[in-house]
Amino acid sequence: LLDCDLIGFHCFSYARHFLRSCAEVLGLDVSPKGVDVGGKLVRVGIFPIGIDPAKWESRCMTDPVQSRLADLRTQFEGKKVIVGIDRLDPIKGIPHKMIAMETFLDRYPQWQGKVVLIQVCVPSRIEVEKYANVQDDVNQLVGRINSKFGKVDFNPIHCINRSIDTDELCALYTLADMLAVTSLRDGMNLISFEFVACQRE
Repeated sequence: LLDCDLIGFHCFSYARHFLRSCAEVLGLDVSPKGVDVGGKLVRVGIFPIGIDPAKWESRCMTDPVQSRLADLRTQFEGKKVIVGIDRLDPIKGIPHKMIAMETFLDRYPQWQGKVVLIQVCVPSRIEVEKYANVQDDVNQLVGRINSKFGKVDFNPIHCINRSIDTDELCALYTLADMLAVTSLRDGMNLISFEFVACQRE
């Protein structure tokens, strides 16, 4: 890496950790601008990525998205909708989100039956035991919470264990009253940007 002219990071903390490692492990001189390697400055920059908001806004207005949105509005009429979109990854904090939902419903029983969490869990490296364990934990929590607070015609948590297409995603973002991002550590999570772009109403 130190043979490069410029090294880019998604966020400040990653750049800071890199610079500190260069100073402490390699004994090099560092500054906020970069690393001095034998008289050559290897620059360090922070380059967060983004989305094209106009693309998301226009997609939300298409007939397939509007049709799906109408179906979802009928299905969840009278309910406050929280949406979560995450890779099924230990750092995404999905079990924490489920526990938070359970705690909320315990502490504020007046919201029972009036709020729903729609959680999309996109499979990620399921062949790795740690990742598979997250899916097991989430499934157990969803079962426990739905059996505790659910009714014959209502479940407080809807968990989708697969990828969804962009039209469905736009419809969910537009429907949602709130987006819950509970990552324990993340570098380039664009979900919140997409949600805001779809919240024209």
